[in-house]
Amino acid sequence: IRIPGSQTSSTIRIPGSQTSSTIRIPGSQTSSTIRIPGSQTSSTIRIPGSQTSSTIRIPGSQTSSTIRIPGSQTSSTIRIKGSQTSSTIRIPGSQTSSTIRIPGSQTSSTIRIPGSQTSSTIRIPGSQTSSTIRIPGSQTSSTIRIPGSQTYSTIRIPGSQTSSTIRIPGSQTSSTIRIKGSQTSSTIRIPGSQTYSTIRIPGSQTSSTIRIPGSQTSSTIRIPGSQTSSTIRIPGSQTSSTIRIPGSQTSSTIRIPGSQTSSTIRIKGSQTSSTIRIPGSQTYSTIRIPGSQTSSTIRIPGSQTSSTIRIPGSQTSSTIRIPGSQTSSTIRIPGSQTSSTIRIPGSQTSSTIRIPGSQTSSTIRIPGSQTSSTIRIPGSQTSSTIRIPGSQTSSTIRIKGSQTSSTIRIPGSQTYSTIRIPGSQTSSTIRIPGSQTSSTIRIPGSQTSSTIRIPGSQTSSTIRIPGSQTSSTIRIPGSQTSSTIRIKGSQTSSTIRIPGSQTYSTIRIPGSQTSSTIRIPGSQTSSTIRIPGSQTSSTIRIPGSQTSSTIRIPGSQTSSTIRIPGSQTSSTIRIPGSQTSSTIRIPGSQTSSTIRIPGSQTSSTIRIPGSQTSSTIRIPGSQTSSTIRIPGSQTSSTIRIPGSQTSSTIRIPGSQTSSTIRIPGSQTSSTIRIPGSQTSSTIRIPGSQTSSTIRIPGSQTSSTIRIPGSQTSSTIRIPGSQTSSTIRIPGSQTSSTIRIPGSQTSSTIRIPGSQTSSTIRIPGSQTSSTIRIPGSQTSSTIRIPGSQTSSTIRIPGSQTSSTIRIPGSQTSSTIRIPGSQTSSTIRIPGSQTSSTIRIPGSQTSSTIRIPGSQTSSTIRIPGSQTSSTIRIPGSQTSSTIRIPGSQTSSTIRIPGSQTSSTIRIPGSQTSSTIRIPGSQTSSTIRIPGSQTSSTIRIPGSQTSSTIRIPGSQTSSTIRIPGSQTSSTIRIPGSQTSSTIRIPGSQTSSTIRIPGSQTSSTIRIPGSQTSSTIRIPGSQTSSTICILFKSIL
Repeated sequence: IRIPGSQTSSTIRIPGSQTSSTIRIPGSQTSSTIRIPGSQTSSTIRIPGSQTSSTIRIPGSQTSSTIRIPGSQTSSTIRIKGSQTSSTIRIPGSQTSSTIRIPGSQTSSTIRIPGSQTSSTIRIPGSQTSSTIRIPGSQTSSTIRIPGSQTYSTIRIPGSQTSSTIRIPGSQTSSTIRIKGSQTSSTIRIPGSQTYSTIRIPGSQTSSTIRIPGSQTSSTIRIPGSQTSSTIRIPGSQTSSTIRIPGSQTSSTIRIPGSQTSSTIRIKGSQTSSTIRIPGSQTYSTIRIPGSQTSSTIRIPGSQTSSTIRIPGSQTSSTIRIPGSQTSSTIRIPGSQTSSTIRIPGSQTSSTIRIPGSQTSSTIRIPGSQTSSTIRIPGSQTSSTIRIPGSQTSSTIRIKGSQTSSTIRIPGSQTYSTIRIPGSQTSSTIRIPGSQTSSTIRIPGSQTSSTIRIPGSQTSSTIRIPGSQTSSTIRIPGSQTSSTIRIKGSQTSSTIRIPGSQTYSTIRIPGSQTSSTIRIPGSQTSSTIRIPGSQTSSTIRIPGSQTSSTIRIPGSQTSSTIRIPGSQTSSTIRIPGSQTSSTIRIPGSQTSSTIRIPGSQTSSTIRIPGSQTSSTIRIPGSQTSSTIRIPGSQTSSTIRIPGSQTSSTIRIPGSQTSSTIRIPGSQTSSTIRIPGSQTSSTIRIPGSQTSSTIRIPGSQTSSTIRIPGSQTSSTIRIPGSQTSSTIRIPGSQTSSTIRIPGSQTSSTIRIPGSQTSSTIRIPGSQTSSTIRIPGSQTSSTIRIPGSQTSSTIRIPGSQTSSTIRIPGSQTSSTIRIPGSQTSSTIRIPGSQTSSTIRIPGSQTSSTIRIPGSQTSSTIRIPGSQTSSTIRIPGSQTSSTIRIPGSQTSSTIRIPGSQTSSTIRIPGSQTSSTIRIPGSQTSSTIRIPGSQTSSTIRIPGSQTSSTIRIPGSQTSSTIRIPGSQTSSTIRIPGSQTSSTIRIPGSQTSSTIRIPGSQTSSTIRIPGSQTSSTIRIPGSQTSSTICILFKSIL
């Protein structure tokens, strides 16, 4: 997708039945996505700034697409020979880029960013890839790739510096990152199937890391100052990590080979500590007393345990428990400290308690049938909990302040929930593979967090807390994971995952820094996150049927999404502003979608394989939210409320429930899970916005997020074990996504402007993603069930879009040429789909889908037009989108187990949706002005939600009794909202945003609950609940 400006973007699909999509947001940046061969997909999004990203697709049945956003930048994508294609795009400016592709089944891409610089990339024949990124300044970087099936990437950050990376042939990878300053770093990778990464932080220092061949990894982090640290990893299946904190000190850690690990943390001052753990089934514990010190405890695998206690001050403590059937617990006392506990797999448990202050705590539970819980008290702290797979659960609670919390649930049929309270904090949740999910939440500020789920039954999560703190988690090789967290400043962190079916993620916090993550070949994944500034990040995925994702935060940044091999897909959406988001899909027949809302924030969602889905919505401001879906046929949704806060809700599998609580600021969020195996969540973000989510009973879930502005979005999930998520980005736009029951998912992303996009996923084990770039255009993609995918790209201006369906043995494509034209596509019934795209002007388009298990979607682009879509009854869905102006759209869904949604874009218009009774749902959204909208849901086990956007308006929702739910949200001003829930086992929630208003919620007796939250001002809120029951 090319966004309007004087730029260009090209997408390349590699042969097979896969797809990839890349979205470049306007600015002078670039993004690139790399798809590895198999039947997978990758998508990269570049956020506006003066940055660049490159994507490389490896040959197979894969695809890669690169989008360059307008500015004076360029992006190029190269497709390797076969039935493939490559295209290079030079964006306007006075720059140039050249790409050389050598014959074989390889690819290379070079991106030159505007300035007076140049970069060149040489790809040697084999099935390898290399990518070089030159950041603007007067510098240069060169990368040389030697033939084999390896990859490496070099990133030069702006300044007058240089970095070089050398990759030796084998199936390995190396990445070197040079941060701006007048420094340099060099990394040497020895051939084998290993990896290492070195990060040099700005100052006049240097760091070097040496990785010896085997299947190991080592990572060294140098913090700014005039110090140095070095780490040596000896071959075996081990890992070591060294962290140097700024000052003029040093620390070194030595890990001896075996299946063990050691970690040493040096806190700033002029002190040092080193810990050596020898392999066996032993244990040790270290206790650091408060001051400006640190202690770290590492437990080596066996059936042992270790515990570390850190006393309050400005210190930190971390405990790592290695796998066995053991347990570890860490307690951090309040101050400005942090503690982290890691529990390795077995049937054990760990718990961490963080007391309020400006600290953080994290707990990690490794797989078994255990549980861990972490509690963070309010202040400016953070806590993270990680639950490893089994049939367990973990929950983390972060209290308001400027803190963060993260929860990680490992695969099984478990659940966990993380709550982020408002401030400028972040939390991240990681769900391990199976039929599970993980989500990461970044809190507003200029920070970011990313969660990576690797295929198999592993996971890793990294949490960055605001301020100048850091935490790191190390996962030992096998089916494990590791995560590194870099705290904001001008620092860097790197995480290395050892080869197998593992993963690791690195997060770089904002400044003018960079981070790089390397994933070793197999069916693994790696993700790198670059925080906003004028930086860049690059992610390299090694060939197989795997994927890697990189996230660039707003500014002149970039983001990339990684798809894991199988017949799956992932989509990443970058919303306008200078932000980014990344989504990771794990193999199975699942999907995940991530939406980044405008501001300078990011969010990422991870879907774990099974027949589940997860969706994450980032609300505007500088915040983030993440949702985690646990395996089974359940779903969870998390909503971030405006301010600099975040909240996340987790639904546990079975007939469970999840709840999310937003702590005061001027925000609120509430999630209600109805008994059975369903869930619903509604989030109201402060501003003049609203969102409502309706969950229909069965084992399904739906979540809707309204981002503040004058917009709205609604999502409807049909019962089965599926999920759908819709995200509306602020502006005068709208988007709707409909998921049909089965074990599939669909996601729609609308980018801000006056555009719209809709995506429909048909049941099977497939996925489809549609991306609309801002301008006055639209695109829609429909994926038909099987293990196929289709993507449609609309180019800005007087553009065109095309859709390709491969499925069973069907396909349809529609191309609209720019002007005031129209195009329509019809797909014949079966398990197929058709999509019509109308380009903006004064035109209209209509699409009709024939009944069966199909879907149809109509998109009308903004002007003074209208579009209507009709879906025939069965287990189908239809969605109509009206773009903002003075228009209207209406959608009618026929009864059965279907759903319909109508979206009216802001102006002085109105929209109404009627849902017929059964086990369906309907939602109506009215955009802000002086308008109103009403939705009526008929009784059964359905739900209806009405959203009124802020002004001097009001909205009311009525839910009829059964086992349903309704929620009404009134946006702040001098308004009011009321919600009434009728008795049964349902729930209703009303949220009133702060001003001089009031909200009241009434819950009727049964085993339900209702909650009302009144945000601070001189207002009041009251909640009444009769016969309250909690299933969890």
